[in-house]
Amino acid sequence: MGIKKSEAVQYDDVARAAVKLLVAGRRPTVRAIREVVGRGSPNVILPLLTAWFTSLGKLLASDPGFALEALRPEIQPPVASVWSMGDQAADHARAWRTRHH
Repeated sequence: MGIKKSEAVQYDDVARAAVKLLVAGRRPTVRAIREVVGRGSPNVILPLLTAWFTSLGKLLASDPGFALEALRPEIQPPVASVWSMGDQAADHARAWRTRHH
């Protein structure tokens, strides 16, 4: 018996967990997302997390006045980590796609 569609991890689950982790000062990794959501295969979570990082990057880049230094000092490190992790997640997703398609 498989997981019902309603029980499968969805983008909104990953996005909510990623924001929760970021606010707590933690990196939104696949492992951390699984801890927060309580379920989900890394193969399902990774592309969803990559999509979240991409949307976050676009959101931040859409504001021409945005600068890391403009953020409160206590949230600068997590935001910088997210930015870095977004690049890494995109690289992993591209490598996975290349291997599996």
